[in-house]
Amino acid sequence: MRTNRLSQNGFLIPRVFLALVLVSAALFLALLSFGANPSTGSIGPTTPGSLTWLGTGKGGEADPSGTLGGEDTCVDGQNCDVYTLTLTGTVADWSGRKARVDIQWGSASHDYDMYIHKGTVTGAIVSSSARGNTKDESAEIDPSKPGVGTGIFVVHVVYWDVAPVPPPLDQYGGTVTAVGATVPNPIVPPPLPPGTATMSVFPSPPK
Repeated sequence: MRTNRLSQNGFLIPRVFLALVLVSAALFLALLSFGANPSTGSIGPTTPGSLTWLGTGKGGEADPSGTLGGEDTCVDGQNCDVYTLTLTGTVADWSGRKARVDIQWGSASHDYDMYIHKGTVTGAIVSSSARGNTKDESAEIDPSKPGVGTGIFVVHVVYWDVAPVPPPLDQYGGTVTAVGATVPNPIVPPPLPPGTATMSVFPSPPK
């Protein structure tokens, strides 16, 4: 009888181990599905070129009710996803430098928003870009600012209003580039000085 029990246990142990491996793999793939492709990247103050990634969300509306911010209601892997960025080096290494994060897509009829968090997706927001009627968003991470520094940041991209059908989805692409601290942002120009004259065009009133 002892031999039979050992034989049975020897048969069951590999099956239990295989089941655990399969469950772990499924959980790992589920976590990956919430992230961009690739899901992580590292950049230093003198890194040449740019890091790039592609969104993997399925689209939709982040907040159909319009009562809350899209980031508060979106679901990672569905209508938002994450890219984990590491700024290497120290704050002193980044003196006179900053990281510029851009996302771009095909049609201004779609709307993406971007929030950059310190540490985790629920960490403090250090920069953001949430304009409308554009085909891009851009934000900057300046390590010299209080509470920013270097280390891990999470770029949280919200599919605020991106039609999931018909295919193909107007998917966004992201880039991160280390630039000089005084280099102007080509996507988001600086605000006009107070008192600057501007011109607006209004439609004629109905007759």
